[in-house]
Amino acid sequence: MQGNPYRRDTNAAPKAKLWVYDRLKAIGVTVSHSTVLKVQNQIGGKFNGELIDAVRSGMRFRIVGDNVNFKVRVSRERKDKMGYMEHWFGSAAIIQHTNFQNLAMQSPKKPLLQMPPSTFLPSEEDVTAIKLDCVVLVLEVLVEHVSVFSCFKPLLLDMKRKVQPPLDVFDTSKVNTMIRLPLLCKNEQKYAEVIKVSDSYEQLIDDIYTEAGLQVDDSTKVHIGGDQLTRERFSGAKRLRATALTSKEKFQHLTPITFEFFHLQMNFLTALFKL
Repeated sequence: MQGNPYRRDTNAAPKAKLWVYDRLKAIGVTVSHSTVLKVQNQIGGKFNGELIDAVRSGMRFRIVGDNVNFKVRVSRERKDKMGYMEHWFGSAAIIQHTNFQNLAMQSPKKPLLQMPPSTFLPSEEDVTAIKLDCVVLVLEVLVEHVSVFSCFKPLLLDMKRKVQPPLDVFDTSKVNTMIRLPLLCKNEQKYAEVIKVSDSYEQLIDDIYTEAGLQVDDSTKVHIGGDQLTRERFSGAKRLRATALTSKEKFQHLTPITFEFFHLQMNFLTALFKL
């Protein structure tokens, strides 16, 4: 007896779902939202673990951030359905392997308008030191890549000992560790969302120090920065919270706020490879 051709196979949907899962699992893709969140938490926990261990061992870290812009396109663009730009915010925590305790922590007390230009311009000693640094950098490349200059290796080592500070003060042989932070769906062009980014930084500091067994107090300072525009927005967000009740709400742990040179470095590399 033949079955009803119009009868629906109730097992077809589960079988199809299992088939999709099996095919996607082989290439590392999942369609389960809960699994995606679980994997993200596991990966994020590993990175946070490195940051916690660094803070527990007495190392310091700084946070840098910048906008992440991307365009969302449509398959068939029409007048009422067009592509648009999304503006998110990406951040990273950089563990410092260098020690800056030898530098003065005093803030300048003299008004800038009363200071002469020589205060900001390099002195003759500074220019001499910069020239020597450039000679060492150029000679290091020549000794390594040009065989004729290999005989200058003893001279190079002697010059490096003169220009390089003690390793316990500033060890340039170690690469700073970068910890990627979650990408936030926040637009830095809006101060309300810059404040939320700063709130996430404060919460990160609180979580990291708590997990490391340390207490966050008024002496806790974490250096943050971005490009010049991002730095200005961070400072503006801090001014907007100046009358808040707690140190955390005032962003007092986020200091100093400086601008980074990654755009300058990117432009330098772009110009270098265009030569």
